[in-house]
Order: sequence, then C-alpha cells, then structure tokens
Amino acid sequence: MIDANHQSRKLIRLLGILLLTVFAPAPGQAGELVKEGSFEGDWAVEGTSQSVEMEGARVSVYQLEGPANVTNADTGMAREFQTRCVGVSDEKTGGVGRCIWADEDDDQLFMEMGGTIAGPDGKTREALGLVVGGTGKYAGIGGAFQVEWLFWESAFEEGKIAGRDTKFNGSWVLP
Repeated sequence: MIDANHQSRKLIRLLGILLLTVFAPAPGQAGELVKEGSFEGDWAVEGTSQSVEMEGARVSVYQLEGPANVTNADTGMAREFQTRCVGVSDEKTGGVGRCIWADEDDDQLFMEMGGTIAGPDGKTREALGLVVGGTGKYAGIGGAFQVEWLFWESAFEEGKIAGRDTKFNGSWVLP
C-alpha cells in the first residue's frame, strides 16, 4: 500500500528542488563577482581643463567625472559606477590619465590609461588602459581595457571638456 502522505512530501520536495533550480542565481549574479571575465560598456565624462603652450604644443590638464555602465560579456551582469579622472594631454605625445571608479557600495576600482586621450572636437581618439587595483570586493583586481573617445568639447579649448566612448571593452582577473 502506498502512503499518500509520503508521496505528497516527495512531490513537495521535488517541486521545491525544481523551483530552486529555475530561480537560483547563476554564477556572477545577485552581487557575486566572478573571478575573471570580459566586459563592454558605456562611459560618459565632462569636466574642466586648463591649457598652456609648451615648446610649440598645447598641453592640457583636465579633471573629468561621469557615469559608466559595464556589462560582463560572459554573464550579462551589469554594474554602474561614478568615475573621477585627472590627466594630462598634449598634441605631440598623447596623454595619460588616472581614474577612480566607485560603485553603489562605494567600493573602488583604480585605472590608468594612455593614448590620444584628448584633441580636436569631433575626432575619435584611442586610449589603452590598465585596471591596477581596487578596494572592498575589487581588492587585488587587475585587467586591461581599450576605449575610443569622441569629445564634443575639447581639452585643447580653455574651460569645459565633455565626451563619451564610442567603444569600451576589456577584461579583468580577481585573485
């Protein structure tokens, strides 16, 4: 004879397992960071610049801030950051910049980049960068990225600078 109560309990357990399987977060979801991966994203900045003529070239110092949204290309997980950058750019040698990215928990990523970061308005420029560390959940992170910039207000003009990426992607590794 079959115990109906026993069968009901087995059915409820099976249903529970199926629901957990369907709705459980995949690796890298629900705030969990995967140890390595690739990303793409959108990054917009605006800020100020000051320029001087130096040995026949305009040299600009700039401070930029703006939002970045990065999506893990492997899991689809997205994170939003507020970014702050400082840098130097000139017409002869290109430029260098350093950035701090902070997420909603105020954990930070530290970035370095170099390339043709700034220049005439409306011209796309390229920069290569490194992820050189972080705090909190990003402690020990490393990685690399490339970004193509399009500015509509230039660092080579006094005052304001604003732009956004036309391409932004890279990879990271956590210890």
